[in-house]
Amino acid sequence: MLLKKVFISILLVLTAGVSLLFNARYTQHSSILYGDALGYYMYLPSVFIYHNLAKPEQLPEDKGIPFSVMRYAGEMRDEGVRSKKGIVVDQYTYGVACMEMPFFLVAHAIEKAKGLPANGYSDTYNTWMRIATAVYGLLGLLLVYRLLRKYFDEIVSVAAVVILYLGTNLFWFVVYQPGMSHTILFFLYAWLLLLTVSVHEKPSGGRFLLLGMIAGMIVVTRPTDIVCVFIPLWYNVYNRETFMQKLRFLAANKWGLFLCALGALIPFLPQFAYWKMATGQYVFYSYGSQGFHWRHPKIIEGLFYFSNGWLPYAPVMIFAIAGLLLYKKINRWVFSILVVMPIYTYLIYAWYCYNYINGYGSRPMLHMYPLLAIPLAAFIQYIASKGAVVKTVFAICCIFFFSVNYSWSMLQSQSLMRSEESNMWYNLGVLYQSKLHYNDLVTLDVAEWQPRKGSVQFVKSLGCQGFEDSTSDHYIPDSIAGTKYIYHVREGEEYLDAALKMQYHKGMFGDAKWFRCSGRFMFPTWPARTKLLLELGIKRGDKFVLWKGCRADNKIGLADGTCKHAPDNFDLNHYEHRRWGEVYYFVKIPDDLKEGDEIILDVWNNYQHEAYVDDLCLQLYK
Repeated sequence: MLLKKVFISILLVLTAGVSLLFNARYTQHSSILYGDALGYYMYLPSVFIYHNLAKPEQLPEDKGIPFSVMRYAGEMRDEGVRSKKGIVVDQYTYGVACMEMPFFLVAHAIEKAKGLPANGYSDTYNTWMRIATAVYGLLGLLLVYRLLRKYFDEIVSVAAVVILYLGTNLFWFVVYQPGMSHTILFFLYAWLLLLTVSVHEKPSGGRFLLLGMIAGMIVVTRPTDIVCVFIPLWYNVYNRETFMQKLRFLAANKWGLFLCALGALIPFLPQFAYWKMATGQYVFYSYGSQGFHWRHPKIIEGLFYFSNGWLPYAPVMIFAIAGLLLYKKINRWVFSILVVMPIYTYLIYAWYCYNYINGYGSRPMLHMYPLLAIPLAAFIQYIASKGAVVKTVFAICCIFFFSVNYSWSMLQSQSLMRSEESNMWYNLGVLYQSKLHYNDLVTLDVAEWQPRKGSVQFVKSLGCQGFEDSTSDHYIPDSIAGTKYIYHVREGEEYLDAALKMQYHKGMFGDAKWFRCSGRFMFPTWPARTKLLLELGIKRGDKFVLWKGCRADNKIGLADGTCKHAPDNFDLNHYEHRRWGEVYYFVKIPDDLKEGDEIILDVWNNYQHEAYVDDLCLQLYK
């Protein structure tokens, strides 16, 4: 007994320590006042301070409101969905704001008491929204623990909660990215599951009403989570007999079902009132042209890809999936899981932006973690019944997954990783690093390992485009570049009119294994964003059989070490203007090239900002 308590204490202390360490080192300058979190939050200042729900985008310029908020308001004004009344509609429902409201009111009272501006967007509000997320995350974990204790012993329940937290992207959203809906929904789902058990064990009007209110709050917070209603419906159904028992239970509690439906309606009333005021309709689709691709859901990509897929950023959930095989141990919940998970997976990955940018990993899957904690605990219990070797291997796997999650979370917090744009090769390459190297940036773009310097040998050059034909008005003289002419990519132009092209013929590569694509670039201005790609394509007829694109704009001065940030003091947002620099990358030569395939080295000026290009070269290496 003493040993068990010591082990549990160590687990909890380590969990708290990891959270505090990450918070102290990497979250000091983070803010909730951007993106989705700001859209959720804006209801609160609009209602309690500015009284401008009909004009949420209009904020006073003399209240010290941060620039990021003013810019967001400007984007709402210029790009937001407008109703027929001409009112800009907040595309986000009010559920998150409702859950944050107690913490907002505390922050507002503090600002007033200190004689501060109380503008709704100062550091005080930011701090208390962080506290709100931490509180809901902690409460959610405690509720999951209480749920698991109904079926598993103390040590298994604690271990499952710790693994769920440290081994998934829940850690990121609790510690680093507060203000989003996901931690709140994690808490609400945990509460829903406990209430589901409570309603079935001791049915009462109050429990049915509260169950409905929590379900309604989940749906109004994120409407695609309407699937949550299937959890209590399928709870404790696992064969024909229990199915008939469920029907009898529902028939015997018709009044309770009415109260449940009434409770579910209550959270929607403020949302209906807002939509009616803003649009003249009680129900309004506020996402404009954003929608679902029902016929082409990206399920494989959403589950497995490193561009914000689920399992790469929550690897311990493999154990939860394995736990489903132990369905006899969790039979009360097995149908709830088997019904909800496929429907929910289809729903979230049919969304047009299936990789859910502005986050870490597949954000919506956090909502399912309380439900998946049950098979996770079943798997842990199964491991606990095995010998020392199996338990040791499992513990090592968990520690490894924790360390991977911590490493990638650290990199993401420092702008050294952007999970929504990432790939497996990049993630593995930067694992446990604290700084980036030039080849890391290349790997992120081309999703291919880059050979180390000195590990490959030059074979021959396939061709270079030096832009020395002065008859083109794009070719301009330039003494700074050190060549006679350079190519001027004008603002608004997307492609060059002088790409390097050649036909493939058998034997032209000799014993070469790699293409080396290179060019020299200069960007004269500092645009808000740019993306100029040095691209290699191999075309067969009208189709590309190979395409790789490497950004040039974030690599100037890094390859040759002339930038002040070189060799390893830069992040993914690195940018140098008014400086010439070489950009290069390697691509493995495909084995299946055919006679007549066209090889093209070109530049794609994606955002069509002004740039200068010189010396596009395609070489062979082995």
